[in-house]
This record gives sequence, C-alpha cells and structure tokens, in this order.
Amino acid sequence: MPVVGTAGHVDHGKSLLIEVLTGTNPDRLPEEKLRGMTTDLGFAFFPDREGRPVGVIDVPGHERFIRNMAAGAWSLDCALLVVAADDGWMAQSETHARVLRALAVPAVIPVISKADLAAPARLAEVSADVRSRCAAVFGRDEEPVAVSALKNSGIEELKTRILHTLDSLPPRREEGFPYLYVDRVFSLKGTGLVVAGTLRGAELVAGRDLRVLPGTETVRVRGLHAYNEPVPRAGSGTRTAINLPQPKRPPVRGDCLTVPGAPVRVAGEFLAVLLDRRDIRNHAEVEIAYASAHRIGKIHLIGGGPGVRVVLDAPGAFLPGMRFLVLRHGGSEIIGHGAALWFEAADAAARRRFAAFASGLEPSLTLLEVAMRGYAPEPAGSAAWSVNPAVSGSIVRIGSYLFDGKLLEKLEKTALSAAEKSGGASYAELKSALPVSGDALKSLLTHFTAAGGLRESGGLYSPAEKSDALPPKARALLDAVRRTGKNGWEPDKAPGPAPREEIRFLCRTGLIVSLGGEIFYSAETYRGLLAALLRGKNPGVRFSIPEAKENLGLSRKYMIPLLNRLEQDGWVKRAGDERVVVKTV
Repeated sequence: MPVVGTAGHVDHGKSLLIEVLTGTNPDRLPEEKLRGMTTDLGFAFFPDREGRPVGVIDVPGHERFIRNMAAGAWSLDCALLVVAADDGWMAQSETHARVLRALAVPAVIPVISKADLAAPARLAEVSADVRSRCAAVFGRDEEPVAVSALKNSGIEELKTRILHTLDSLPPRREEGFPYLYVDRVFSLKGTGLVVAGTLRGAELVAGRDLRVLPGTETVRVRGLHAYNEPVPRAGSGTRTAINLPQPKRPPVRGDCLTVPGAPVRVAGEFLAVLLDRRDIRNHAEVEIAYASAHRIGKIHLIGGGPGVRVVLDAPGAFLPGMRFLVLRHGGSEIIGHGAALWFEAADAAARRRFAAFASGLEPSLTLLEVAMRGYAPEPAGSAAWSVNPAVSGSIVRIGSYLFDGKLLEKLEKTALSAAEKSGGASYAELKSALPVSGDALKSLLTHFTAAGGLRESGGLYSPAEKSDALPPKARALLDAVRRTGKNGWEPDKAPGPAPREEIRFLCRTGLIVSLGGEIFYSAETYRGLLAALLRGKNPGVRFSIPEAKENLGLSRKYMIPLLNRLEQDGWVKRAGDERVVVKTV
C-alpha cells in the first residue's frame, strides 16, 4: 500500500491541504492546534479508486523541526512539495526538496497552494519558478498542480495526479522480512503500549515475535491496527500501529521492529559513501538522521572522501544501503547526505579498500562486499557487476557467488597447499584454512575440482596430479589390518613406532575403522561383523552382550569397543546392560 507525504516551507498550507484531501486534520498535538503550525508528524488517509487506503503523512515545515521532517519522508512513495502562491519558493522549500532527493523518494509532485491568493500572472510566475527549481534538484521536469484548499479547487485534479503517479511507479523492492521504524509511541486505556510507523519489507501478522532494535528484547505482536481498523495482518507500505506488551526498555522513535534473524545491522559506527558533502569538515561533530531515527555523530573522511567513517554517540539499527542526512549541529541545516554501507569492523587496510571502492564505483552493496570481503552472493536478476567495465574483468562468477579474481588465485594456492599433506585434507581442514564459509566454500571447492586443480575421494581433497594409488606405507598398513581379521590390529603390538599419519589417512578414507583408537578393523571386517550381529533383528529388538559375544565369537576385549563403535555410528543404542537395534543393515 502506498504512502504519500507533504513537504515544504512553514505555513504554506500543507496541513489544510491534507485535511481537504482526506477529511482529517493531521495536527494531533494541542500545541499545534493552538499555534497553527505542525511541529511533529501527522497522519491521515484517503481511498483510491478501488477503495484501498492511501496513507498520508504531514510533516513540519519549520527549520527547527527538520529532523521530524526527515522521519516522515524516509518511507514515502510520493511527496507533495507544497509552495504557496503568495510567498513562492522559500528557504525551507529548497531544504525539503533536498531532503526528498537525499532520501531517494521515488516521486515528487510540486503543488502550488493558496492559488486563490494570487492573480493569474503571479500564479504563472510561481509555477514556472517551482518547475525550474524542481528540475534543478530532481533532474526531471514536473508540471505543478495549482490548488486552493480554502476554496476546494484543484483538489480532485491533485488526487487524480497522485493516483496516476502511484500507479506508474515500479513495484517497491521487498526485502522479504517485515520491519517498521517507530515514529510514534503512545498508550491507550484498555490496550496498553502502541507503536506506529510505516511497515516495509514484507507482510506482518498478528502474533508474530519481533525484535526491538537496537536493543535485545523480543516482544510478541498483540494486535495490529491500520487506517483506523483492527487487522489480522498488515501489508508492506501500510501505516501500521502495533500493540505490544510492555518491554523492559520502552521503544522510542527511531527504534526498528523486525523479525528475529532479519539482516538489520545494529552498529555504533559504519562506513558510508557521501553522495553530497557541501560543508562537511573532517572529524566534524554532526547530527545523523536516518529513517525515523536521529543520532549525534562524527564524520571522519577516508582519503579525502567520498568514503567516510561515521561514529555515533549511541548504536542504531540500519538496513545496508540506508540513506542518511548529515545536519549541522543544532539540526536546522542540511550539510550533506550519504548511504550507510558497511557495518563490520574495518581496520586501516579495510578502510583503504573501502575508500578505493567509494571513489570509483557507484554504491552497489554486492560490489562493496566483493571489494571488502573478496566474495558475495550474486544478486538476483541481472548481474549488476557486469555493467561496470572497470570491475567486471576482475570478478569471477563461481556458482551463485562472485569472487574477486586476485583473491581467487590466493584461495586456490592455499587449498592446494593444504591438500599436499599426506592423505589429503578434509572439508573441515579446508574450511579452517580458507577465509570462505557455507555455500560459498562448497561452490569454491566444486570449482577447483572441476577445473582440475583438486580431486576429491572419500571426503578428502588432494592435488589432482597425484596418483590415485595408496602411498606405499599406507598400503602396507592396510594389508596388515586386513590380515588380522576379527582379531583386530593393535598399534601397541605392531613392530616399531605406530604409523600415525597412515592410520589417520586410512581412517579418514574409510578403509579402516577405529574401535576407540586401540583396536582397528578393516572396513570389510567391520561391515561383516555388523551384518552378522544384526542379521534377522528388526529395529527395537534387544540383545545382551553375552548373546553378541556368542553370535560373533568375540571376547569381551573386542566386543565392548565394537558395540561402542556401532552405537557411535547409529546402529544400536544402549539400554542398561543391553543394546537396542536402531536400524537394520
């Protein structure tokens, strides 16, 4: 569901315009009604052609409340930039236009309000000026809509323009998890604690657990309210009120409510790209406004910018790529804006990599992750990395991941070195040696194997050029174990020092089986004893140790370690002095 908001200079008629559009006065605070000036966010809605609600946010126009304006503007699908016909374009008109651009609001409709107060010539002059200024700020030509809320003229034309604009917007990208940045917190008699904001990312269902970030508490949604109605679920884009149990730390404006495990980053500092820095000095103390939150912070330029390190006075909750405003201390002047991109610890070398990335590329999160970590999941849809010739040659697609070409060379050398040891390297050993994890590591090893650098056998990786034949010492040991049959081979009774490397290699390849490290059977002997012991026994059947000894013809010395190994492998389980069959051969 879409959300529309107003922006513009103080006393340019934004609240009255919303009242005429929606039938609701958005000034909810008593002081606002007394002063006739919006100081905080107001909310209302009107139905579209199909009766679906279109949320409307009214934001304050006075320069002292620019933080509140940003808190309302971050979630908008469309903004109405309101300029009064009598005053024309003013200081806060320019500031609010810059905020809308900085926060990447998808659509902006310029609205000339109080049209009844201007002669036709003046109205045409203001309209042309607003059109020109909007083109300069937003880079697109938009014809203003002239209205008079007092005379109720132009309102239907504006409403039609809003709905047409919303219909023409591409679908907003859904992150796949619900999140809501709190912009209102209040209590209702008989209901309790309520937080409100614009829901984004995915649908939210009553009864779901949510984390209150940047804290650590989890709370359960008692109920949902949307557009003056209780609802069992709320869709993305809906102005939503959430009834919560009282947590230990009450939520405040700027907190983010989202599901446990969502990739919302809690950070007291981050690396960012400044997309505009008119007057930001190195190490300057500033105010950072993002979503509905606000923090005091310091900005440290990295190599002169546009890459910067932002250090906050208190941790905040961020979505990667989130836009933020930089305000001069005091909060009344915008001095820049940027995108928060990297929230992991970054030493001097990592900061230099980030600075190189920030100065040469657009802020693509996928490219950034490749630059900082060396690999990243390939984004869905078109391969975003390939559109930039400056980097496409140094990035290699492996499975569903993108790897930095230089890192890939180092990883291959490391993997081959680890696999050189006698008997090869296990997956766990390669995982320890390579700074790659999860599916990315599996894709990487599959790539090295397919390319002919590694070979895999029995769960072990070794250099492909090595012979498949067993090393001579390992072959000799295997023959010795096989000759002992069910009497087992014991390292302590073998002539000379125990061949530990060969024992380890043969156990890992599954050619011999250890019974507690003191007795070893060949794989063939172990499987034969297993088959003989469980023959004719269904799962759940019990047998005693004397029965097992008689069945296999083994002494207690061998029987107990063998039963322990069968239990370890999941064939039997212990029940007092007996064993119970878990599965059949």
